Amino acid sequence: MAFPVADHSATPLADLVSLAGRAAVVTGAARGIGAAIAARLAEAGAEVVLADLDGEGTTAAAKELEAKHGRRMAGARVDVADEASVAALADLAVERLGRIDIWVNNAGIFPHTGRVVDADAAAFDTVLDVNVSGTFLGAREAARRMADGGSIVNLASITSFAARSGLTAYSTSKHAVVGLTRNLARDLAPLGIRVNAVAPGLIVTPGVLGGSAGETRSADALATRPAAPLGRHGLPDDVARVVLFLASDLAGFVSGATIVVDAADTA
Repeated sequence: MAFPVADHSATPLADLVSLAGRAAVVTGAARGIGAAIAARLAEAGAEVVLADLDGEGTTAAAKELEAKHGRRMAGARVDVADEASVAALADLAVERLGRIDIWVNNAGIFPHTGRVVDADAAAFDTVLDVNVSGTFLGAREAARRMADGGSIVNLASITSFAARSGLTAYSTSKHAVVGLTRNLARDLAPLGIRVNAVAPGLIVTPGVLGGSAGETRSADALATRPAAPLGRHGLPDDVARVVLFLASDLAGFVSGATIVVDAADTA
């Protein structure tokens, strides 16, 4: 029986996970989950543009990856809520790496906006601008430049499925990311572009340790929070490995899905 796409049944696992010859963009990549994603994609063979509001941070991280793997990497500043900034990032990726095969919409903000009756409308809009419009813009600009198909991975959250008091804006934005992922998957399928999302639970990152409104959480304070059923909090690389799966040919028939990475916390 002939298949409309390549049959990978006899392809070695090492080749299926390999990203050799592919070019990737990761937003929010100066630290935390984004930096871990960029590191795993680079390890798998991809050349990567790391982008963030912290342009100096991504430049430093890109230099480290380039020295470690001996392939082209680049750092860039991007404001994902700004259409021109995202388009410029996509153009930079094509200029530096020659193509775009993988785009990871990781950049986002996580403000504690308080009770709905006290919430500020402008703050609510800002969260949607970054987390939802930023994801849409990144996917659109990537798709416009993916000449041979590709993979787009969006970062959702367990708050896409379970409400959290005080996080109305964030939870709303992440519900929207799941819906956007499904629509993008249908719209972009004729172009050979797969679109999926990852929904992390509590992941210990600099942003989480930084708390909100400048408050600092210590590792001891995190230790007092109930762990997920597997007995621990998540680490950035727990998410990065799932993104690598979705970006690679291991997930060649997966599109429109949201994979929850929370150690059964929402189960």
